[in-house]
Amino acid sequence: MDSIGDNAFIFYRKITHIVIQEGVTSIGVQAFCHCDNLENVIIPQSVNIIESSAFYQCKNLKSIIIPEGVTVIKNSTFTGCMNLESVVLPESLTRIEMAGFSICSKLTSIIISKNVTTMAHSAITSCPNLTIYCRAENQPIGWNEHWNPQNRPVVWSYTD
Repeated sequence: MDSIGDNAFIFYRKITHIVIQEGVTSIGVQAFCHCDNLENVIIPQSVNIIESSAFYQCKNLKSIIIPEGVTVIKNSTFTGCMNLESVVLPESLTRIEMAGFSICSKLTSIIISKNVTTMAHSAITSCPNLTIYCRAENQPIGWNEHWNPQNRPVVWSYTD
């Protein structure tokens, strides 16, 4: 199997932990949508596509590491992940689409590489405790002026 298909585990509430096997290259649209008890996902380096709403409303998802090779956080990928505390974004990421991160109440920080050249309207929204750390010196031209509509704090030129 080289992909997890669209809607593969939608509304499957028995899943708490997932280790996706090496060799899988894509996670389909709404693949884990509404998996309310899903807490932890391990995504292998072979994955380079995570489709829209893949983890939509995974209310108990606590942390996720997006592998190198993934270039886009698509629409609503992490919308409604209210317990998401930790996200590691790859350097390969170039675009975050609308509501890529939305209603992530426990997310306190996210680091965005300078390779992210496109940020959609409301890409990061309704994350009340979030501070955004950007490696870019200032807002890139390709970022929508309303990418951060609640005006969450942004630290430009971030280095760790």
